[in-house]
Amino acid sequence: MNIVIMGVQGSGKGTQAKKLAELKGWKHINIGQLFRAEMSGGTATGKEAKQYVTNGELVPDELTFRIFANAAPFNSSNLILDGFPRSVAQSKYLLEHYQIDKIIVLDLSEAEAVKRISARRNCSKCGRDYNTLYKKPQKEGICDVCGGELVTREDDKPKEVQRRIDIYMEQARKLLDFFEGKVKIVSIDASQGIDEIFSLLVKEVDSLQ
Repeated sequence: MNIVIMGVQGSGKGTQAKKLAELKGWKHINIGQLFRAEMSGGTATGKEAKQYVTNGELVPDELTFRIFANAAPFNSSNLILDGFPRSVAQSKYLLEHYQIDKIIVLDLSEAEAVKRISARRNCSKCGRDYNTLYKKPQKEGICDVCGGELVTREDDKPKEVQRRIDIYMEQARKLLDFFEGKVKIVSIDASQGIDEIFSLLVKEVDSLQ
């Protein structure tokens, strides 16, 4: 079976998708990670994608589909999709070439999403991630590993976070409208703790078996 996990930034969908993949032994596919792997590997598709990314442009669907299919050939099963699809065109492609059994939406309010993302910090030296809400460093503002200064990325500042959330909400509305009646859609309250969310996620997946 294959599932799609959706959720606004800060909902923890990447964390949950990874945990679920480890538990089930399934393949976690994050489209952003696929792009980065292709680009860092210097593949032909990676070089092509890099031209768009470097110029701040969206990677065309045709190229995105090629990269996706390289990681998951048509009719693959036991996939957990994270960050894909992002458009109706991508959604149509997905249903044409793969069986999608359930879409699970990690539901989080905009206010909570802004709060969580704005609390993220990164070490300016080693890049280690922290969060002032639930993954605090031992010493405020200092990395536990290398002693580097913890900083807030420009795209994690409230104004930029809100812009990204607005984009996601518009995308999500269109995607869910498209999938309505075609794929079973369920929501999980993502304001809970990581373990509570994961327990509910596993139940949703197990209900398909």
